Amino acid sequence: MTHTPRKIPISQRPPLHRSGDPAVIFPRNWIEQEDEQALGTQLMCDRKLFGLCYLNLAGNYFWEMPRNSGVFVAGFVPSSDIVDHLTFPGDIDFLIIPYEDDKLVVSRTMAVELKIVRASYDNQGKSPNRFGFSQAQSLLDKGFSFVSVIHLFISNDSPEDAWRDVQMVRIVEPETGEAEFAGEEKADLMPADLIERGFGRLKANRPNENIGVVSAYLSERHRWQPMGRPSLRNSETSHEILEAVGDYYHANYKCFMDMPRYDPDP
Repeated sequence: MTHTPRKIPISQRPPLHRSGDPAVIFPRNWIEQEDEQALGTQLMCDRKLFGLCYLNLAGNYFWEMPRNSGVFVAGFVPSSDIVDHLTFPGDIDFLIIPYEDDKLVVSRTMAVELKIVRASYDNQGKSPNRFGFSQAQSLLDKGFSFVSVIHLFISNDSPEDAWRDVQMVRIVEPETGEAEFAGEEKADLMPADLIERGFGRLKANRPNENIGVVSAYLSERHRWQPMGRPSLRNSETSHEILEAVGDYYHANYKCFMDMPRYDPDP
């Protein structure tokens, strides 16, 4: 079925933070305590990793996004600011609103429930106490057009004697993608194992195929490819919700991050 996108004009835009610009300030102890908001904000500020997550969740739409497009993302939005008296979930961990040129594509708005999974080498089978699907289903029931769950892994490192051989490839011709074999090296592949195991659990427990799922790993040193399945459009999308999303954006646009689909001009 073809859906006519609901778009509304953008009257104000958040600043575009470039690499190295300060973006978000929060207490140091949030980082020390591995606080969910701090880790979620780190994911949001790592625009390449966040973009890889969104690629998995948005499906074909990601590849169809035109030039001068992207998404505006706000973290930890109180649910009641958009839906009166909504207390479950108490907040929307990521509110993602695509834009094309000077219009918000509110009909593609996605609400995301985030769960942090604190794994370790000695406890690689760690899973969250709750998957987040009940919160996601509640948002679907309220009429959000797209809803997803992200499980974000963090962990310590594996001991070096647990590292495995990986083959290295060197790019020799960037324009054509020509590459050559560059030998083998030992690497800690536990993050890849955690992502794959987490994705398997998400697929096995997802109660509704409308709910998109992503398993991802947060690291300060490396970027690991997330695994996921896209969110499907809610057939019971509420037009009142779409209008409320637009109103929330324009009242709080400075709280959003601009994530262009394509590299912006310097």
